[in-house]
Amino acid sequence: MLNPIQHYFPKLHRFLSNSSENSDIDNSVELSPHTLHPVQGSTLHPADDKASSVSILLPLGKTELLNRGHAFLKQGQFKEAIAHYRHVIQLDPTSGTAYQYLAEALSQQGDLEESADCYRQAIALSISGSALETSSPVRVTGWVEASSHGEVEDSQDEDDQDEELAWFEEAAFYLQQGDVLCNLGDWTEAIAASTQAIDLLEPQLAAAYVTAGRAWQQQGELDAAEQVYEKAIAIQPQSASTHARLASLYAQQQRFTQAIAYYQQAIALDPQFAGAYWKLADLWEQINEPDQALTCRYQALQLSPDWATPPEHVNLGHCLCEQGKLDWAISCYQQAIQSDVNFSEAYHHLGQALGRQGNWTTAAEAHQQAVLRDSYNAQFNAALGQALMVLERWEEAVLCYQQVIELAPDQIPDQVSAYASLRDALVKLERWTEALPCYQKLAALQPSSKTYHELGDAYSQTQQWTHAITAFQQAIELQPDFFWSHNNLGYALLQIEQVQASVSAFQQALQINPAFHWTHYNLGEALVKLADWDGAIRGL
Repeated sequence: MLNPIQHYFPKLHRFLSNSSENSDIDNSVELSPHTLHPVQGSTLHPADDKASSVSILLPLGKTELLNRGHAFLKQGQFKEAIAHYRHVIQLDPTSGTAYQYLAEALSQQGDLEESADCYRQAIALSISGSALETSSPVRVTGWVEASSHGEVEDSQDEDDQDEELAWFEEAAFYLQQGDVLCNLGDWTEAIAASTQAIDLLEPQLAAAYVTAGRAWQQQGELDAAEQVYEKAIAIQPQSASTHARLASLYAQQQRFTQAIAYYQQAIALDPQFAGAYWKLADLWEQINEPDQALTCRYQALQLSPDWATPPEHVNLGHCLCEQGKLDWAISCYQQAIQSDVNFSEAYHHLGQALGRQGNWTTAAEAHQQAVLRDSYNAQFNAALGQALMVLERWEEAVLCYQQVIELAPDQIPDQVSAYASLRDALVKLERWTEALPCYQKLAALQPSSKTYHELGDAYSQTQQWTHAITAFQQAIELQPDFFWSHNNLGYALLQIEQVQASVSAFQQALQINPAFHWTHYNLGEALVKLADWDGAIRGL
């Protein structure tokens, strides 16, 4: 008869076959003070009359009983072996060794039902973590050749002592048990045992299919790889990684629609699957869908931020800003800062994004951090100044723009912007004398009707009427049809008693814009000074 241990448990059989007829059991093994009840569903039968009639010299210890049982088992005297193993179990119900050898003896005798129960009990003992005497189906300590004096060798391999029962041996046990139970007509228990075997085998079979698929795919055998990936998915339909494997194969075949669908399914199964997001982003880029690609790239880096450098996080943030996804962009900038707390550019762009959201207080704080780390950067100082202007913190803004002017003396656009902003801050503070050089510089850097007109206004505010007249005349020369420059020129001329010239300027303004009431008022004032009462009345 085929030995079930040899067929289903080759590892255990190897250990058993290595023991000599006279091998001794370590006498130092202690009996457990606790009684382990038989596993549910098992039926361990009492010794039958024939087995009970076997002569056993008592009292014998557990070790002696086991040794004698082994000897009888090797000699084919199964009844005697069974009797001895039963006595060991009576002495120590937690002896996995006794259950194990009792199962073998029973199977050799043809009692497969009780043999299966004993195997089940042995596994239950090992799984429960009970201390076994010498070997068990889960922790096999092994048998060693005894010396001529019956002593266990001190050089026992410690690796063998810790060897775990492989999943396939446990599955084989349940298969054998299910077969026995099926033959006995115990359908419920047969189903339970078979289900346990399936639960052990299915993940391993699916893993084997995936491994084969990877190998086929690397060899370019894509059809074969597809078949085994599909088989793996059929076994484990909830496996996100297997869906991603099949998606990668479809991408390799340029079957982009299917590849995208399988990556999306992988993500649905495992929303934390960063790799699937990343590969899906690659696919979207390949088919020219940058918005979709950007979204997937962002999701991947949220899950695995270490996949990108701080500058790459910042660049992603820029792209998201262009899409108007400010919250996502802010998250990217914050991640860059988390990776490198001294990355001044990340603080700067964080402040810019926060400003676009209208969160100016936090934006100013971010810009301050950027300036703190790179105080000689004109762009950072200008951005901080802008945030401070919105917050009406004029004095601080003045300092920022003065710094920009000092840092970028040759950068005309930066100079123009800085002088304009500095001018505005000083005007808010009504510091016209300090603001005047800004107007002068702007007119020199960017001469236009507007800059000359504004310069004329600044001179007027400081009552420098002659300079104001010159500035307004330059503005009119560049844009003759701007009525306000004519009006302001007339007002400046009136202040230095050039009344007739002022009247001409006011009249020119009214020709351009007859409805401008301030010019009517100013003209009336000038005509009064000329004692032209009728004209003054008509002007009003």
